[in-house]
Amino acid sequence: MLLGNLKVVGEAMKRYPPDIHPQPMFTEMGQDNNLRGLFYVDLYPFSESMVFITSPSVALQAQTSPNFYRHPFVKTFLRGVVGTKSIFSTNGAEWSRQRSWFAPAFSLAHLLKLVPGMIEESLVFKEKLTRFAVSGEAFSMNDATMKLAIDFIGRTVGDIHLKSQTEYSPIQDNFAKALSWTAGQTDPLWKKALSPFMMNWYTRRLDGMLGEVIKENYRAGRDDGVEKSILDLALKGYLKDTGKVGGAKAVRPDLDPEFMKIALDKYSFHIRTSNKTSADTK
Repeated sequence: MLLGNLKVVGEAMKRYPPDIHPQPMFTEMGQDNNLRGLFYVDLYPFSESMVFITSPSVALQAQTSPNFYRHPFVKTFLRGVVGTKSIFSTNGAEWSRQRSWFAPAFSLAHLLKLVPGMIEESLVFKEKLTRFAVSGEAFSMNDATMKLAIDFIGRTVGDIHLKSQTEYSPIQDNFAKALSWTAGQTDPLWKKALSPFMMNWYTRRLDGMLGEVIKENYRAGRDDGVEKSILDLALKGYLKDTGKVGGAKAVRPDLDPEFMKIALDKYSFHIRTSNKTSADTK
C-alpha cells in the first residue's frame, strides 16, 4: 500500500522530538493508517521512496530470501559503517560465500570459546565501577560502556587486546571523535556543514589504525593452530574457498588485499555500531 501524502509525514514529525530515531514515527504512522505488515512511503521530490516492514514474519521472509538485494544506497550512505566488501554490503553469490565463511563463528561451540575473554573485559569494567563507587568520583557511564564495547569487539572479532578501558587507545579516541561530529537536526549549521568532512577524516584514520592492528595480528602468525576469533574462522573458510591453502597460491592473510578488506569492513562495522551499546545506557 502506498502512502503518498507528505502532509501525513509532516504531522507525524510534529509529535516527536527532532533528534529521535525515525523508526517509532513510521511504525506509528502505519498503525494510525491501518497499514499492516508492509507499506511504502512516497517522499518525492524530497527523497526516495521507502518501504517499512512492521510484521516479524514478513521481515523474516525478506532476511532469508536468496533473492534479496540491498539497495545501492547501502554502499553510498552507509559505506562508512558497513564498508563495501563486508557481509553487510555485498549481494548474491559474493554474500553467500562470505556468509559461509562467517557462519561457523556464530555456532554455540565457538561462542563458548569467547566467553573467557568477555569475562576478563567485564571484570575490568567491574573494577572501574567499584573504584568510582568507593571514591565518589563523577564519571561518564556512556564513555565507560563505549570502551567496554570496543574491547569486547577487539577480543571476539579479532582476538586483539585494545585495552581501551585501562589506557589510552588511539582506535577508541578516533572512534569517539568521529561520533562527536555526527550532526543531528537541531545542531548548528556550521556543524552540519563540517560533519561529513570531519567524519571522513576520522573514519580514514580509524580504518588505517584498524588495518595495521589486524595485519600485525596475522603477521605474527598462530603457533597453536587454534581459531580464537571470528576472523580466524572466516579466514579458514576464505582460504579453503579461494584455494589459497598451501601450494603456489598460499599467501599470508596480512598480504592478501581481498581478505584484509573484508576483515577491515567486518571489524569497522562492529566498532562503529558499538555506539548503540553505549547509547542504551544513557
